[in-house]
Amino acid sequence: MTPNNPGSRRWRGGPLRVASLLLLLAAPETVRADTTADLVAALRRADLGVKKLTVRTVDGITILRGQTTAKSDIVKASRVAYDLGHTRVANMIELVPVIDDNAIERETERQLSRARGLDGCHFTIDSIDGVLTLGGTVQRELQKDAAQDLVTRVPGVRSVIFTVALKRR
Repeated sequence: MTPNNPGSRRWRGGPLRVASLLLLLAAPETVRADTTADLVAALRRADLGVKKLTVRTVDGITILRGQTTAKSDIVKASRVAYDLGHTRVANMIELVPVIDDNAIERETERQLSRARGLDGCHFTIDSIDGVLTLGGTVQRELQKDAAQDLVTRVPGVRSVIFTVALKRR
C-alpha cells in the first residue's frame, strides 16, 4: 500500500492537512461562533417580533435572550435553533405584556384630573411604547413634583419624559 494508491488504507495527509485538522480541533469556539452567527442570521430572516435579541453559546448550550409580546415567537425561535443543529438550547426570551398606549394616556389623564392639588394645571399627554411624555403648565413648583410622582405610578408606564413648565403670572 502506497500513499498515492487509491485503494490504500493509509492516510495521505501532509503537514498542511495535519495542521488544519489540529487547528479545527483546538479552536471549537471559532466553529461555534460561526454557527452562532448563522443562527442570528436565521432568526432575523424568520421575522420574529423579538426585541433586544441576543444569542450566545456557553459550554455547548445556545442561549437565546430578548423580549416579545407573542408566545409563538418564542416557540419559533427555538425551532429555528434546533433546525440549524443546536441540540442544547436555553430559550430565555421573555414574554412581555402588550403596551396599550391609549389606555396609558386615558389612565394618566384620569388620575391627573382627579388629583385635587393639580386644579388649574394644563397637561399634554403622549405615550409611545410605554414611554410617557407629560407636558403643559402648572401654577406652583410643588404641582410639578406631584404630577411627576403621580404619572410614574400609572400601570404600563416604563419611563416618563417630563416637560411641564411653571406658568408665569
